[in-house]
Amino acid sequence: MPSANYNYNGSAINTNSGNTAALSRQNFSYGSQAGTFRQRTLENYNTMARQSLAQPAAKRESSQKMLEGKLKRLQKTNMGKNITKAATGRKNPLLAAISVAFNLLAQIRLSVDWCFVFLLIPFAFLKDIVDIAFAGLIAAATGTIVLGPVVAGAGMAVSFIANLMLQILSVTCLLIVGANLKNRGLAKFIAVEMLEFLAESFPGLGWLPWAAIFAMILYLMVLLDRYLEKEESKKVKKESGGEQNEQFTTTASHLLGKA
Repeated sequence: MPSANYNYNGSAINTNSGNTAALSRQNFSYGSQAGTFRQRTLENYNTMARQSLAQPAAKRESSQKMLEGKLKRLQKTNMGKNITKAATGRKNPLLAAISVAFNLLAQIRLSVDWCFVFLLIPFAFLKDIVDIAFAGLIAAATGTIVLGPVVAGAGMAVSFIANLMLQILSVTCLLIVGANLKNRGLAKFIAVEMLEFLAESFPGLGWLPWAAIFAMILYLMVLLDRYLEKEESKKVKKESGGEQNEQFTTTASHLLGKA
């Protein structure tokens, strides 16, 4: 369950109903009632991040199944075996992390991935800065009769437009690199799970650039797909090569037998 950091006015937000329209109407204003300016800003920003990354229950379940499928495919690769060895203590976790990072970084192709590196991720950081700025303005205006609703409405509008632009840009980047569009939902699912865990376990870490984290996770999913495709391609070539060698050996033996 989400922590209080995700509430606008102290009431719990149910993100599993799938009714995003009703959710938007219910949470139009970011009215954090925390006692300090910093805490009000933190809660307002977490609310913006939670709302922009939230998914209906059906999409969350689909993203979870997709993640499970990727993990199963990953377990069959050398990277997955290194992770398993590190988890069971048979390999140094630091060496395993270096190996995983090297395998993923080796998949980067700046000639294709420029849209992620130079457009999507920087724009996501800019969106976080704007959201934090509006969260502070909303926190400062909390309690005022006229200014509070005006600033809250402006913050809601700016956050919605920025999030819409981020989603359009993320889809465009996925199309440019030829990646699976479903990775967008998977990246949002992972980011939401991280947001909930960190905000509940470590409240001080709740104030993180969640749009940028989403963009980086999305790019990570693209690199992971490339790695999995290469490993599966190697496996297919190896199996087909083994079958051809076996067929050649059988044919040669048959011909030699006749001779």
